[in-house]
Amino acid sequence: MSSFIDDIEEKFVSRGSVTHVIFDFDGILVDTERLYSKANEQ
Repeated sequence: MSSFIDDIEEKFVSRGSVTHVIFDFDGILVDTERLYSKANEQ
């Protein structure tokens, strides 16, 4: 797993292109339940 982290750091963080990351696991920021349900039906 550390090689994956190293790749991410090399490609994005060291270049300064990613400064913040937001994880919205509970759907407070973006309500994706409707889209998830639609995708599951297909």
